[in-house]
Amino acid sequence: MKKSCFRHVLTIICIVMLLSFVSLASAYPTLTEKYLPRLQGQWYDLNGNVVLNFAGNYLNDCQITGLYGGAGGGGDIGFTVRIIENGQYRDLQLSCTNLSENPDAYHQYIVFNKNTLRRTPEAQFYESVGGLGLGMSQKDVVVRYGQPNRAYSGSNDRRLTWEYTDLGMTITWDYGIISRIVIYKYGNRRFDRTGFNCLNTVYDYAQEYGMKRVPSPGRFGAFGIGYNEFMWFEHYPNAVELSLYWN
Repeated sequence: MKKSCFRHVLTIICIVMLLSFVSLASAYPTLTEKYLPRLQGQWYDLNGNVVLNFAGNYLNDCQITGLYGGAGGGGDIGFTVRIIENGQYRDLQLSCTNLSENPDAYHQYIVFNKNTLRRTPEAQFYESVGGLGLGMSQKDVVVRYGQPNRAYSGSNDRRLTWEYTDLGMTITWDYGIISRIVIYKYGNRRFDRTGFNCLNTVYDYAQEYGMKRVPSPGRFGAFGIGYNEFMWFEHYPNAVELSLYWN
């Protein structure tokens, strides 16, 4: 009798735990439920052409079966989008940066087939240097400044750096878009919104850009200025960097 009661109680506990796990799992959205709404709309290549068009459960008029294999989190995540194309499954690998529930948020990008896609035909940015902003293409830069004095690639094919030594400015691209702009003390470049350069104090920067704390010159770390843009003072007072990256 006691064993029978024990088994009965144990069964009830197991059922309650199972229901709890099911309830907990259902409280968290799947990868598809969380990120497919953020992908909605048109995504443009650097020439302003629509490459990906998400409309409901369809991508470029092909039905989406789901999103799989997420790596990362928040707005910086990669995953596979599986579609049905010509009666067959096709997997598309997407790597997303700053993917947001707000389609108007600045600096949302998708890397697809090693090419960067933007939310808008033209780059959207907050701060700039001589008309150059984060998210611009090489073509945008050449139109304004011509070819650099020196160019070199990183350890992989994603990164390229151009140096305009006569201006005191370095530009770095990741997958074809400007990811950082560095202005140097010896040059004549300034940030367009404030006119600041390396001669302005870190207190000036903190006040004018609404930074949460005053930068520490020479230390590693980013300082947000809003709009998914950051400034670095690791090499201040010799250089100040405008960047897409906080780490």
